[in-house]
Amino acid sequence: MKQKRTERTGNERDGDAPGAASGITLIVISAGEDEASENIGGWLRAIVDWEEGPEVGGVPSWICADVRLWWRWGRQLQEDCLDDRWEEETGEKVKQTIHLTRHTSKNCVPMVTIHAFGNPQLLWGQEPPEGGTAGLAVPPAPGMAQWYRALVRLAREAEMQEWETHLEATHRGPWQEGPAMAIELGSNEEHWRCGEGGALIALLVAEELGLEHRNPFGERGALR
Repeated sequence: MKQKRTERTGNERDGDAPGAASGITLIVISAGEDEASENIGGWLRAIVDWEEGPEVGGVPSWICADVRLWWRWGRQLQEDCLDDRWEEETGEKVKQTIHLTRHTSKNCVPMVTIHAFGNPQLLWGQEPPEGGTAGLAVPPAPGMAQWYRALVRLAREAEMQEWETHLEATHRGPWQEGPAMAIELGSNEEHWRCGEGGALIALLVAEELGLEHRNPFGERGALR
């Protein structure tokens, strides 16, 4: 059964075509070198009905309402200003950018994290170890706290008690002037490939962006 939230996403006005008013949400997948990102992206494509979009920057995209799914190659730590690059090629204003990617942790606990981008802890002239610009922080995507509360709720409903959820401190690249955030699946290769973890984040994205979707979890939290 398909589900759709009734709340407005904030990207549309009465009478406007999807994406035509205050901008679109750009979701970035890092294919090839990020198993977690491809895992999440695969689930997102499975539970939402997308239309094939144009090639942007030589790579494919998909469209659903005022959301664009951009399937890029390689990790995106050094790929600055993706929102501007999308707008330059498509003419669409990007309201917020969401990177779906991997999280790495030495404690190897399964977890989903949310964080903003930036390196405010570094001095001007220092070289950021993971992309971005020293001394600057990217504006966080609107409603990050609401996204985190929804993540906690969805993990509980899916009975994923062994999974931790975290709202992390601002860190790393890429840099852009428009609002952005990362949603990450961790903490090791096993977790990056985990179906439950990928489905949980895909469900979070679909619900919080108000996209019509299928719930990948059945009764008692089991994947359908």
